[in-house]
Amino acid sequence: IDFIDMDKAQNRDKVFKALQDALGRDKAKTNILKISELGLIEMTRKRVRESLGRTLNEPCSYCDGRGYVKSKRTIAYEIFREIRREANNFKEAMLVVNCHAEVARILQADEREELRYLMDRYNKSIHVRAQQNYHQEQYDLYGKSERPQKRAEREEERGEQRRDKREERGGGEQQQRRGGEEKRAEGRGERERRGEGRERRGEEKRPEEQAKRE
Repeated sequence: IDFIDMDKAQNRDKVFKALQDALGRDKAKTNILKISELGLIEMTRKRVRESLGRTLNEPCSYCDGRGYVKSKRTIAYEIFREIRREANNFKEAMLVVNCHAEVARILQADEREELRYLMDRYNKSIHVRAQQNYHQEQYDLYGKSERPQKRAEREEERGEQRRDKREERGGGEQQQRRGGEEKRAEGRGERERRGEGRERRGEEKRPEEQAKRE
């Protein structure tokens, strides 16, 4: 507590005594030190009741009183890490992810390429199920046996994707080969034109040389 400047010690003592008397009626435990030369008093007071804010409010049931929740994208990345850790521990051909609807949307739309990569890497189908009643941070992962027909369809789809990739690579190689053949053909044509030019120049020189000898 910062008081006004008091030059006389007796005045400082009077203020200190008045403060002690006032605090004597306080139910909380207090500790007070005498006024310093700078006119300051140091004191402590033990809280015996909750603050007004705590009295009027209660902890948020959604964030558990933290004041924040993890973002939907953060939860999506946590699910990917969980799949990487646990995928090989599941014998089932299908993994099921139950999660909040907005997190499911991110997995199936914005992050679908990463989801496909994980399916190819672990040779498992990953089915994302949106749960409307789930907390935003809530999710679970478990294995599920896949029906033979569904497995066959999945293998066929993956086979088509691999064939498409091979065709794309093959098309690029064919285009490169055609480009090389065209360049080689142009080179041969240029060499042939140069040879024909040299032959014509030789034929023109021979009559001139013969005339000179005569």
